[in-house]
Amino acid sequence: LLAIIGIEDEQTKLNNALEASVHGNKIDDVKKLIKKGADVNAKGSRNLMTAAERGYVDVVNTLIENRADVNAKNEEGRTALMLAAIYGKDTVIPALVKAGALIDDQDNTGLTASMFAAEHGHAKVIEALKGAGANTDAQDPGGRTALMFAAMRGHAEAIEALKGANMNVKDNQGISALMFAAINGQDKVIPALVK
Repeated sequence: LLAIIGIEDEQTKLNNALEASVHGNKIDDVKKLIKKGADVNAKGSRNLMTAAERGYVDVVNTLIENRADVNAKNEEGRTALMLAAIYGKDTVIPALVKAGALIDDQDNTGLTASMFAAEHGHAKVIEALKGAGANTDAQDPGGRTALMFAAMRGHAEAIEALKGANMNVKDNQGISALMFAAINGQDKVIPALVK
């Protein structure tokens, strides 16, 4: 029993050290700790999520190479790809997609990475997701699309990146992207929505 407790204590120490190294973007330490046996998927793949939301490309790649679960979800149902989209970290998108990240996966509220990127105005993330085959016309449970999120927030560059998305889609209340822009006082993006 004592031997098992000792092993668990050592594993916990390794996992905690790995988490700290990921937070600090210390790639050499990350590699050393993984070699020593730190679990890249400890605490629900929080390490990969942290590296993705901070845009730590080398750490993301190292964790993926060591079998980090790219589709693990946090308590909000968000994946590393969604967190990268929220924080505008387009540089990690290719590695996550190549590793099998589900591009159109939805969080607990039904939002996709494309919707998060549009809501936060991250045009480069939208372009990376579109290039990887994301469905930019996907709808959340309320019927809203990425274009609607960009319109309601007034993100002109995100709207431009969503070129080709269906502008005529309406949500469950019958509101289109153009109407969302008007309702939310986002007059500057209306011309882009009537092209």
